[in-house]
Amino acid sequence: MKRADLGSRAPNPRPRRAPARRRGDRDFDAVAVVERYLERCAVPEICTPGRCRVCGCTEETACDLGAGFLCWWVDAAHTLCSSPRCLAVVPMDELDAAAGIRHTAA
Repeated sequence: MKRADLGSRAPNPRPRRAPARRRGDRDFDAVAVVERYLERCAVPEICTPGRCRVCGCTEETACDLGAGFLCWWVDAAHTLCSSPRCLAVVPMDELDAAAGIRHTAA
């Protein structure tokens, strides 16, 4: 069977895909995330155990960190998840306290 019998052109074995989105392509407003964090933590009812005080995720609706990984609780009160966006908003001293790290004066 000759190529001319198959038609004028053989189908492309690898169709083109849409270009993948990169992390920098996302629209992310850090100021809005900080403002939402401050609003949520100003009201004590919103910072309840089992719900992240920054993004609002729960055990059932965990944040997708990519590559099949989901977020976990960082503090013992279960009010802060391990998503980088959530950790970037919380002050470093508070993260150290949640991890049990104590800074001593030298």
